[in-house]
Amino acid sequence: MDNSPNLSLPYIMPAQAQKHVTHNEAIRKLDALTQLSVINRSLNTAPSSPVNGARYIVASMPTTDWETHEDEIAVYEDNGWAFITPQTGWLAWVEADENFVVWNTNAWEDIYAPDIQNIPFIGINATADATNRLSINAPAILLNHEGAGHQLKINKNTPSDTASLLFQSGFSGHAEMGLTGDNNLHFKVSEDGSNWHNSFEIENHTGHLITPSQRSGTLTIADDSVATISTPQAGGFLLILNTGAADPQITHAGIFVYAAGTSLSLIDFTLATNMQNKGTDTLTGTSGIDGKTSLAVALGQIQIENRFGSSQKYSYTFIG
Repeated sequence: MDNSPNLSLPYIMPAQAQKHVTHNEAIRKLDALTQLSVINRSLNTAPSSPVNGARYIVASMPTTDWETHEDEIAVYEDNGWAFITPQTGWLAWVEADENFVVWNTNAWEDIYAPDIQNIPFIGINATADATNRLSINAPAILLNHEGAGHQLKINKNTPSDTASLLFQSGFSGHAEMGLTGDNNLHFKVSEDGSNWHNSFEIENHTGHLITPSQRSGTLTIADDSVATISTPQAGGFLLILNTGAADPQITHAGIFVYAAGTSLSLIDFTLATNMQNKGTDTLTGTSGIDGKTSLAVALGQIQIENRFGSSQKYSYTFIG
């Protein structure tokens, strides 16, 4: 064997004359390949005035002095070009591109920014696991825009699932906001991480605010039609206004106390002249008197009937 198996460095043979020539050839090759850094890998023609020791990766379709040496490492030494065939796994720093490349059997490939897909776990200064597949230990996390806005998206599978932000102390939850169990926006707190209190929520189909003891909103009811409102609890007070009227505080407003649980009742404290209390009747759209708004109570809901001859807008507030 005249050469080493990996770098093909020439051996000094027994009784060889001019041993320094063989030795120097091996030194030159080591000098070219150790800590390999090339100036460029996009040239297919040798530069006109290279410095001694300059190294390049020859680009495709080379010409002149580099002809037939595509992808080889070209080294300028002793006023001429020497060429080294890369081996699988060799790394080179490309100064012009400021990145590493690796020889992968038949091509130089970039390795500074690999295409990362379907990585099972990522831990940044932390250990990820099967539940927390991305885990980060850091004083802060910055999610910045790229020329415009920026969205953080949390997607769930079905409406009954959860998509939320959970705030913990000592890995015990104490506050949560998001879509928890339905598609309303919930804000919840907990003292111990087990028992949760729903502070308030916002209905997704109306934008109305719901609290454990209060709910407000607006609705529009067509003529001779009935709308129903779910009560926030089994009983409490209800204030309702026909906000489309000229003077709702006098002729189109009412204050009621209701019971919408196992026992049903609807008692009016203040009842406008254009409102009618129908108690526990089932409203059909034509149950009340023409020119009036009728109200009735049912299990878990308040019914409102409009008989004014045109569509009417109402606002309501439940107070526990």
